[in-house]
Amino acid sequence: MDSLTVGIITAIWKYSNLFLSFILPLIFWLLYKVSFFGYLVAYRYAVACSCLVAIIPCYFLWRWYIYYIRGGNHKSTSSKSMKGKTVIITGGNSGIGKGAAIHLARRGARVILACRNAQKAQEAITEITSCTGNQNIVFRKLDLLSFKSVREFADRILQEEERLDVLINNAGIPDTNTHDEDRTPFPSEDGYSQSFQVNHFSHFLLTNLLLDLLKKSSPSRVVNVTSRLNTAPTKLDFTVGDGNVRYPKLTHYTKGKLANVLFTKELAKRMEGTGVTSYSVDPGIIFSNIWEKQITKWKVHAMSLIFWLLFCDELSGSETTVYCAVEEGLQSGLVYFDCRPSRHVNSLIENDELREELWNVSLEVTDLK
Repeated sequence: MDSLTVGIITAIWKYSNLFLSFILPLIFWLLYKVSFFGYLVAYRYAVACSCLVAIIPCYFLWRWYIYYIRGGNHKSTSSKSMKGKTVIITGGNSGIGKGAAIHLARRGARVILACRNAQKAQEAITEITSCTGNQNIVFRKLDLLSFKSVREFADRILQEEERLDVLINNAGIPDTNTHDEDRTPFPSEDGYSQSFQVNHFSHFLLTNLLLDLLKKSSPSRVVNVTSRLNTAPTKLDFTVGDGNVRYPKLTHYTKGKLANVLFTKELAKRMEGTGVTSYSVDPGIIFSNIWEKQITKWKVHAMSLIFWLLFCDELSGSETTVYCAVEEGLQSGLVYFDCRPSRHVNSLIENDELREELWNVSLEVTDLK
């Protein structure tokens, strides 16, 4: 909570206590001395004032939550058309990925949904086409749990597409069902933590395989969707294990989200002067299908009213992704939240040695030269 908000709430609390302790009882006593009618008036004012004193701090807390935690309040002011532009969105068949696809399709972009599930992708294409009128929405199969699939996807893109203007690395998976009861991660077919491979390694590989096409199409952009949870880890441990997972300490959703912001910053540094820029997006708290993976589906439905009140919908939650894809004058390498630079970023993003070590480990893992 910022200092201004803290100061306002503290002042309200202080003076409301003064009002309830001294001023209100004095008014109550004076009116009571006048008449019984005055007693009733005093009672009404006492109830009203008590409610007001309770509501005002709640109002400021709600505004703080909306503007600094939930997001979804601001939109891109750019009216930039995306006609003739090509955009790839990983995981674009659901959640904020689909929300971003709808926004960009409305601007006339050719949108490629890079997804694992063909049926869900086709359903998403039907929905996007129906609500935008854009027929240039296509599906290309991509399984981020497999480096082989990533390479096959990239090869197809390089063969079929003449340009790539925006690559949105949006897909991600939570920790649910990616480790056993002892928190030992389940390995992917490539021998790495499933969550870390999907959330970072595969997107690192995909981005590097498509860099030449991005440079050819410059000015172009890479947008990495992270999370406020990138602020949680205090380090990344690159210790090599002797079990089924090569880097057993590179697991957990939060570490993958930290890797996103480190990758974005390092990519921005390495791409200076090429016309390729990179941005991280903290989408806020979104009511999307990812919650069904965290808790059972019936609980999601039972809590849907609370979720609707507290969380952003998928279209609002994708606004910052679109902002980073179309807005001019943004600073490459930054994390953006609610269509403005985020104030909540892990301080490790400024650690040059850590960023370089992550980059080198990622090169080794993905067998890139």
